[in-house]
Amino acid sequence: MSLVGLLMGKLEILLCNARSIEQNRMMVENPDPKSYVDSTAVILMNKEDMGSRGIKNGDCVKVTTKFGSVVVKAYQTDETKKGLALMPNGPWLNAIIDPDIDVTGSNSCYVLKASIETTKEEVLDPEKLFGKLLGKDAND
Repeated sequence: MSLVGLLMGKLEILLCNARSIEQNRMMVENPDPKSYVDSTAVILMNKEDMGSRGIKNGDCVKVTTKFGSVVVKAYQTDETKKGLALMPNGPWLNAIIDPDIDVTGSNSCYVLKASIETTKEEVLDPEKLFGKLLGKDAND
């Protein structure tokens, strides 16, 4: 966790869902669970937004919306403007969007307000994430 991130607090952004090229490539070339996590449990952010909070490529961040929070890894992209971040469709995005909206497997675009903060928490693997979402211990 960076000192800048601690001092600056949460970053307020607009979050948009996306299907990433890496996610599509992984599904064809290397469909193992770790590759899926690496390509889906991420948020793609503008360089200025990352720099303003001391976030570096690969840092874990907590993304919070009015629907919940999830920890993902942050990566810089030139594909978005300051104040807008992208998250690939998948369970980590589904954990923080309106449960009545289905974006997985569709071409729909979903934008919502979110806050991002640095964290020492780790990204949950899919089994633990599903357990958290269902209110169960992954070992149940």
